[in-house]
Amino acid sequence: MLADGRVLTLGGSPPDEFVDGDGVDDFNYRPASATTEIFDGRQAPAGWTPGPAMGIARSHANSVLLPDGTVATVGGGFGQDGSRYYYNWLYEEDQRRVELLDPRTGAIILGAAQAEARTYHSTALLLPDARVMSAGDDINGAEGPGTGITNDTVEVYSPPYLFADDGSPLGADERPRIAS
Repeated sequence: MLADGRVLTLGGSPPDEFVDGDGVDDFNYRPASATTEIFDGRQAPAGWTPGPAMGIARSHANSVLLPDGTVATVGGGFGQDGSRYYYNWLYEEDQRRVELLDPRTGAIILGAAQAEARTYHSTALLLPDARVMSAGDDINGAEGPGTGITNDTVEVYSPPYLFADDGSPLGADERPRIAS
């Protein structure tokens, strides 16, 4: 839900039984979308309307509304390879990047990439100090099942509003705080 009460949905991929009209069952590859849609309850008869396009197509991503009204999206992938039991959620460097979307203007800022890919079974959470925590994925650890690595990492993203124009961190009294 956006700060003004509208609801934003973004990205995604077709359902499991995706066939694109060529007669071939494309279950083993379901491409992600870069579309967004917005629902405004004050104009409910209009239904869902197209919103600004994302900079990166993603499915199974996580989004968090930030105190400045932008939406931070982290993780996700670009499709699925159903023929693989492990590592079947496909991603590239792009899907590891943080994306800030301003739903009021459609402006997009792409940030740095996370160290770990975070596709299916991941989460993101706004922390009380206005940073974003990102954790989990569809496998345990960076190397996957059977490797002896059984833990995942947590990464914390610091949005641009936590820094002055010269890149220096803002003081505690200048930073947004989540009070309720």
